[in-house]
Amino acid sequence: MGWPTGGKGRPLRFPIGTQVLCQTGEGWQLGTIVDHWYTQKGFPAGFFAPYQVRLDSGTLIFVPEDIPELCRERVLAWWEKAFKVDAGDAALAAEVRDAVAGHSVDEPNCHGTTALAESARSGFYDTMRVLLDLGANASTPDKKGNTPLHLAIAAKGTSPEQVSSAVKALLEARADPNLQDRDPEKDPDFSSRSFKESSRSTARRCTTAPHGVTPPWPSCCWRPGLTRT
Repeated sequence: MGWPTGGKGRPLRFPIGTQVLCQTGEGWQLGTIVDHWYTQKGFPAGFFAPYQVRLDSGTLIFVPEDIPELCRERVLAWWEKAFKVDAGDAALAAEVRDAVAGHSVDEPNCHGTTALAESARSGFYDTMRVLLDLGANASTPDKKGNTPLHLAIAAKGTSPEQVSSAVKALLEARADPNLQDRDPEKDPDFSSRSFKESSRSTARRCTTAPHGVTPPWPSCCWRPGLTRT
């Protein structure tokens, strides 16, 4: 891919401070625009990148062209703003019940995570049950293959009784206990060392096998021309 040409100073789609998704060699990644018409040593004479972006990982990249194939504005899923407010599980459950009107209960965010998965990850079990009552799919995986069941088992800051209750609710909602995430250390028949260690670790945390399930349980922008700086 050659260096794009075009005039510095022409109108750009996004102002500084906009949260965006950038196409990178590792897929679409979240970041924030921190500069316009960025240049650095090694650029061809007269070339300026329309955007410099700080990824959420902290890495600075530049976007060589102001096109949606390389950089697009992040659009929040209907539930994301509610989850960012530390209002507690009960208040969040009530807000989610109201906010879902007109939306798909399984609408994912840019990571493929649904509201049900996020509530399971966060240990928000009242919210999780509201979403299940609203018909949320208990087996929808995110982009890493993690399902709400995986995330409920691995949720931090929860008691064994809470984990058991959450897993029971998900299984009753027809969550598939045989779905596996895409961790490359884990093989399809669940025989890998890391899977067993994860399952055993979870089993030690819980005193009661949920819903008749006995341990081990299921464990839970670079493209050519888009360059790190």
